[in-house]
Amino acid sequence: NDDQQNDVFFVQAGDCVKQIKEMTIYSRWGEVIFHQANVPISQPAYGWDGKYLGQLLGVGTFPYRITIEFTDPELNPYTFTGVVMLIK
Repeated sequence: NDDQQNDVFFVQAGDCVKQIKEMTIYSRWGEVIFHQANVPISQPAYGWDGKYLGQLLGVGTFPYRITIEFTDPELNPYTFTGVVMLIK
C-alpha cells in the first residue's frame, strides 16, 4: 500500500550469509511470478513488491523458495520454503 512499512518481501540476514542464491515466488497454480538470483542480503531493492507483470496482485498467499549461500561452505546450500501473505 506504499506506506513504507512491509511493502517489499526480501531476505534479511546477518554476516553468516554470503548471498541469496535464488528467491522464487509462485502463484497458487505453481507459476513463477518473481525470481531473483545471486543477489545481496538485506537489500529491499532485490525483493518482491507484490506485483506480477507490472500489476499489483490481490490479497492472497504465495509459496516461496529461497536458497541461501552461507559464508561457511559446509552449510551450503540451504533452502527455505514457506508462504508469504499479501494483504492490503
